[in-house]
Amino acid sequence: MVFEECAAACIVGGENRGVKIGQGYAMTEPTTVLWVRNSVAFGGVETTMLGWLDHMDQSRFRCPTALFKNRDGIERAYGDPVAAHGHEILDLPWWPGRQFRRAVDTLVRIIRETNAQLLHTHDWRSDVLGYYAAKRTGIPILTTVYVWFKRPLKIYVSEWIDARYIRHFDLVTVICDATRQQCVSRGVSAERTELLISGISSSRFRSEVDRNQIRSRFGIGEDDIAFVYVARFYPEKAHLVLMDAMKTVLEKQPRAKLLLLGKGPLEDQVWQYALRLGIADRVVIPGFVTDVADILLAMDVTVHASLAEGLPAGIYESMAAGLPIIGSNVDGTPEAVIPGETGWLVPPGDSKSLAAAMTEAAVRPDLCQQYGANGRELMLSHYNMDIAREKLEAVYDRLLTGRSNRAEPALATSVSQSEAV
Repeated sequence: MVFEECAAACIVGGENRGVKIGQGYAMTEPTTVLWVRNSVAFGGVETTMLGWLDHMDQSRFRCPTALFKNRDGIERAYGDPVAAHGHEILDLPWWPGRQFRRAVDTLVRIIRETNAQLLHTHDWRSDVLGYYAAKRTGIPILTTVYVWFKRPLKIYVSEWIDARYIRHFDLVTVICDATRQQCVSRGVSAERTELLISGISSSRFRSEVDRNQIRSRFGIGEDDIAFVYVARFYPEKAHLVLMDAMKTVLEKQPRAKLLLLGKGPLEDQVWQYALRLGIADRVVIPGFVTDVADILLAMDVTVHASLAEGLPAGIYESMAAGLPIIGSNVDGTPEAVIPGETGWLVPPGDSKSLAAAMTEAAVRPDLCQQYGANGRELMLSHYNMDIAREKLEAVYDRLLTGRSNRAEPALATSVSQSEAV
């Protein structure tokens, strides 16, 4: 769509108070920070968001989530668990074409009805919508950028537009340093970026589990070498690359087995590819599961073959479970997967290198144990949920009590027609 007329309509149609600076907020009641998200699956971003919601100091912050209502209801994969955890979900209309103005009006109404004092967006659609809603209501706005995918072309164009907007936000937060550097390269001021962490609650990984019972549930034998990949079935997760690697591994390690946890549109394609390779009897795709922590505790090695990442929630969870990790050397993954310490790094998309690392892991249980212990210690010291919560709440406190007094460079209300999706 073209943002020229919708931008003018949204700004002219409502009061354009801009983004106020230096307001103070009493903390006698919880401050409302309104979250906005377009969710199409329960993936790593959703895992991070739900973890933050569950551990937020609710005596200080109330964080309802305005969730885009998609035609096929796919947002419920995230909305339902959030509601089940006792958090508030609010509906936002989908905004193709002429519906953009309606979506902005709805978000402005939600901001006023909830008395939101800060807007926190979590994806490019939310960023664009949130920009205009924040301008109309005068509240500060921040976003969290989880990853820059950079491809295919449609995503590239969307991210190019997104970068034009978030340059003018009060703050851009990221979950790994690699994503922060990419934000700066896209024109975001380094002074307006800040590192958060996804965080994992280590208590989820302390319980004793019946290892054999969990493995037998998925047809994994006691003596099998159990590889696990926690990722939604989307192109950037490179499941087919992992299938190619698994075929090579099985030639030398016939007791290897691969468990793929997640859902997504490519699930059937991956299964059909496993059948074509003749390895389907050594690959398990159980669909969406709710007991990821217990399952990881019963596995041997985590594999993360993604082509683009921030810092994957699946890696956090695997570290908490004490598993060694084989990860792609891409974006934020090397910040946690340290060769010789917590696991193996391989070039993204390289099935031969991936197979070599998996084969080594299969024959080196001593390394696996060492890397797993090191990874858990790294998680406890740098990536635990207490640290994640403190960082996020500190960001909110700073934005709510006052921003810098320098002039805000305004994004033109009449956006170039080249900025079309």
